Amino acid sequence: MKEGWLQLLRRKGSFAEFMILAWGHVEANLDRTFLAEFNLLEFISPKLSKDSREHLGHSVEEQLQQLLQRTKLKELKQIDLLLDIPLVKKMDFLRSIGAIEKHEYSTIDKFRKERNHLFHGDVLGLPFRDLSNSENDSIMDRGEQAVGFSFDIALRSLSKSIRP
Repeated sequence: MKEGWLQLLRRKGSFAEFMILAWGHVEANLDRTFLAEFNLLEFISPKLSKDSREHLGHSVEEQLQQLLQRTKLKELKQIDLLLDIPLVKKMDFLRSIGAIEKHEYSTIDKFRKERNHLFHGDVLGLPFRDLSNSENDSIMDRGEQAVGFSFDIALRSLSKSIRP
């Protein structure tokens, strides 16, 4: 089995890069799920190939740029408005409609809080505070779980949206 990017970054001890990539996956997967609930996913990925269904890793913003010419302005405005909603509010909404299970929400939210504290905390001059190896491992474990959960959430949403 090939090693994925997250596993490679973790093995190499690239904590900041790991956090950025993991959080990007979480955000992209939850954005897809959120858009699917408003029947706007088709405007992001009009024809989902088998590869796209298996790897929901492309960023929503990249796909928006690629599809700009083929998408109606009204839907683009709706998508922009929805994507501008803070992620925690999207998560709360998805949890309220049953799209996210309690344990998934808890893990993703804890990872979100840890990531925000590290990268947007009150420590001036440093991108993140120095952590022990065990703290790094604990946060990266949670990051891997959050990515996995967000992927599962997106797949459930996708399977629901492509049913006949």
